[in-house]
Amino acid sequence: MVLSTGKLARSVLDGCDIGKCPINAKEVGEYFKGKWGAKDMFKGLGQFTGTSKSENRYLAVPISAKEVLKARKLIKNDSAPGPDGIRKKDLVKWDASGKLLAWIFNGFLVNQKIPACLKANRTTLIPKDKDAEALKCVANWRPITIGPMVLRLFMAILSKRLTKACPINVRQKGFTTAPGCSENLLLVEGIREKNKKERSPLAMVFIDLAKAFDSVSHEHLKETLVRRGTDPGVVELINDSYRGCNTRVQTDFGYSRKIAIKIGVKQGDPLSPLLFNLAIDPLLSKLHEFGEGFNLGNEKLTVLAYADDLVLLSNSWSGMNKNMAILEAFCNLTGLRVNTSKCHGFLLNRNNKGGTQLNQCPPWSLGGTDINMVKEGEWVKYLGLKFNPLKGPQKPDVAAQILKMGLQINLANLKPTQKVEIFCSYAIPRSFYTAVNNSSSHSCLRNADGLIRRFIKDWLHLKPGTCNGILYSRNQDGGLAIPCLGRMVARSKAKRVFKLYHSEDDLVAKVVRSLVTPEKFGKLWHAGGGSSQSLLVAQEDLSNVEKVPYMEPECWRAEEFRKWSSKNPQGFGVCLYERDKISNAWLRKIGRSNWKESQFICALQMRCNMLPTLELANRFGPRGIIPLCRACGLTSETGSHILGSCRETKLNRMARHNKLCSLLAQEGVKKKWEVFCERRITTKDRSWAVPDLIFVKEDTLLVVDVTVRSDGSHDWLMKGKKEKEDKYMKILGPLQLEFPMVSDLSAHGFVMGTRGKWLGSNSMILVKLGLTKPSRLRFAKTCSSMTVLKSVDVYQAFNKKVRGKLLPTDSQ
Repeated sequence: MVLSTGKLARSVLDGCDIGKCPINAKEVGEYFKGKWGAKDMFKGLGQFTGTSKSENRYLAVPISAKEVLKARKLIKNDSAPGPDGIRKKDLVKWDASGKLLAWIFNGFLVNQKIPACLKANRTTLIPKDKDAEALKCVANWRPITIGPMVLRLFMAILSKRLTKACPINVRQKGFTTAPGCSENLLLVEGIREKNKKERSPLAMVFIDLAKAFDSVSHEHLKETLVRRGTDPGVVELINDSYRGCNTRVQTDFGYSRKIAIKIGVKQGDPLSPLLFNLAIDPLLSKLHEFGEGFNLGNEKLTVLAYADDLVLLSNSWSGMNKNMAILEAFCNLTGLRVNTSKCHGFLLNRNNKGGTQLNQCPPWSLGGTDINMVKEGEWVKYLGLKFNPLKGPQKPDVAAQILKMGLQINLANLKPTQKVEIFCSYAIPRSFYTAVNNSSSHSCLRNADGLIRRFIKDWLHLKPGTCNGILYSRNQDGGLAIPCLGRMVARSKAKRVFKLYHSEDDLVAKVVRSLVTPEKFGKLWHAGGGSSQSLLVAQEDLSNVEKVPYMEPECWRAEEFRKWSSKNPQGFGVCLYERDKISNAWLRKIGRSNWKESQFICALQMRCNMLPTLELANRFGPRGIIPLCRACGLTSETGSHILGSCRETKLNRMARHNKLCSLLAQEGVKKKWEVFCERRITTKDRSWAVPDLIFVKEDTLLVVDVTVRSDGSHDWLMKGKKEKEDKYMKILGPLQLEFPMVSDLSAHGFVMGTRGKWLGSNSMILVKLGLTKPSRLRFAKTCSSMTVLKSVDVYQAFNKKVRGKLLPTDSQ
C-alpha cells in the first residue's frame, strides 16, 4: 500500500495508521442521521441582537468575471472534488475567462435559489484523537462536508461580500483576517499580568460548546441575518442552499446512505465559518453590553472568542455568575448546548496577607451542573497551549519533543530522504507553534537545533564537520532549507509582535505595548534578524496610516549562505549558486524524485566539497596523509580532480558530455533543425576540427560545442565558453562554402559546471534554436539535474576503481 507523505508521517510519529474511518458505514450513517436530522430546538433570539446592521451595498452589485477569477485563484489546485467529480482544472478548462461562471452565479442571486444538482455533498471523516481504541467511536471523528466545486466557488465569493456587509463583534477572532490565536493569547497574558501585578480579582471560565457547528439551527442563521437587516434575497438564497441539502459519509467500508442536513452548517463550505460567527455574534454583543467583565486597558472585557472556543471573564464570582446566566439563556433559546464536563473555571482573589488565593468560592454551574474548578496543579488547554491559574502558560521542552520525534523517525524503515522530509515538514512544525507562543528559552531552542542537525547529517551521511550552511541555506541558494528553531522562532515572534503592535483591535495594541516595551521589541527584532533601520520603521506610530505596511526581519538564511560561501574549502564556488533556481532545482525534490538515495547523498557531498577523498581525510583525519589520487597517482585526490581531470574517470566524463550533446540535439530535431553530430570540418590551414553539434535551418547555422568545467568561479566557466568559441570560429568560413544557402553563421560554447551550474549565456543558444521561455526553463533544469547525476556517476565509478584502497579514516 502506498501512503501519502502526510499519512506516512502520522503513522511514524503517532504510532498508528489512521486512514478512513474503520466503523461500519451503516452505523456511521445512523449516527450522523441522528445528529443532522435532529429536532430543531431553536425558539428565537429573544433580546439577543447582533453587533450592527448590514451594509447591503456590498451585496447589491452583480458578480463580475474578475471576482470569479480572484476567488478561483485562491482554491488549491489539488482541492478535493465534490460528489460530481469536477475539479478546479475542469472549471479553468471550461471557463478560462470566468464570464460563464459569473453569469451562472448572478442567476443564483436573481432567482434566490441554488439548483438541486448542487445540493448533493460528500462527507469525509478526520480523527479527533490519535488513540486507535478511541477511534472506534464515531463521536471521535470530525465530519468535513464538501459540495460541488461550482457551489464552493460561489460561496467563497458570497462569503467575502457578506464579511464586508455584516461586521462581527471585535472579540470574535476565529475565521478572521486578524492573527486571532496570537491576539487572544496576548489578551490572556495581559489579563494574567494585571492580576499578578495589582492582585485584582479575576474570574475566568473556559466554555466548550458541544458539537457547535453540527447543531446550529438553520432558523437561527436566518433570524440572525433578518435581524441585521440583511438583503432579503441573500437571506433567502442562503436559506435555500440548505433546503433539500444532503450528503453521504465515506468510511473504510464505502459510503453511507443519503443523509438530509436539516440542522448544522457544513464544515468544508467556504461560507460556513462566517455563518457560525454570525450565529454566535448576538451572544458576544449581549455579554459585552450587559455582562460584568474584567477591566483591562480602560475597557471591560467579558468574553474572548475564537469560533466556538469561548472564555468568559469577570472581576468577581457574582459577575461571572451573571455572565454564565446570559450564556445559559442564549443556549436555551437557540438550542446550542454547553458540554459542562469539558468546561473549566477558576477565581483568583487577594488573601489577607496580600497573596493570591485560588477558588475560595463555590463552583459555577450551567443547567444545574457544576463546572470543573481548576486546581492548583491542574492545567487547562486553550488554543493549543496549557495554562495554570497561578503559573501561567506551561513552557514546553522543545528539545525533548525533537529528540523523541527524531528517534521515532530514526527507527522507521524509511529512506534517508524520506526521513528528512518527514522530520522537516511534519515533525518540527509540531513544536513550532508552542515555541512561538510560549516563550521557549533560547538555550532550549539551541539544544533542539543541535539535535535536528545531528539527525539530518546522520541520515544523509554528512560528516559532523559539514558546514551548517548547506542545511540552512535556501533551496534557490543551493541548501536544503531545513528549519532552525532558534532563528525561525525569534523571527516569528518579532513578526507576531509587529502585527499586534499595529492591530486593528485597539485593546490588543494597547496591551502588547504595555507588555512589550520598545527596548524588549528591539531585542526581539534584532534576534529575528532585523536591522536597526527597519526597527525604526517598525516602531513608528502608524495609527494614521490607512493600511499598515507589512514588515518582517531580514532573511536569516541569506546570512547562513554568506557564512557557507566564505568557508574554505566547503564554500568553494558556492557563491555561483546564489539565487539560482535552475541549478538548484534538484534540491527542491528531496524525498520526491526518482533519484537513488546514494545519488542524492553524493550530490550533496559534491555541492559542499565533502566527497570522501584523500584530501577530505587529510582535512578531518590524522595529519601527514599523502593525498595522491588512488586511481591515477598523478596529483592530489580532490573532488575537482576526480570530476574533471582524472584519467581513470575519462570514459564516465565522456558519457556525461555525450548525454548533454544528446539532449541539445533532441531539442534541435524537435524544432525542425538539421543536426550534424561530430562532423569533421577541414579548415583553411588544412587542420581539422570536430564540433559536437552543427544546427542548420533555412539561412541560419549554429556551431555548438559542449564542455563541462570545474565551477570554482564564474570566470572559469566563461573562460571555457571563450575557448570553445575561439576554437570553432575558424571553421565558419569552410561551413559557409559547404552550406551556401546560409547567411547567419555563429559559434557557441555550451558550458555546464561539474556540480550542475547552468551558465546564463547557454540560454542564448536555446533562443536561437527557437525554444519558448517555459521550454528553455524546463530544458535548463533538465541539463543541470542531468549534469549533477552524471557527475555522481563519475565519482561512483572512481570509487569502484579504488575499492579496496581504503581511506585512512575508514581503516581506523
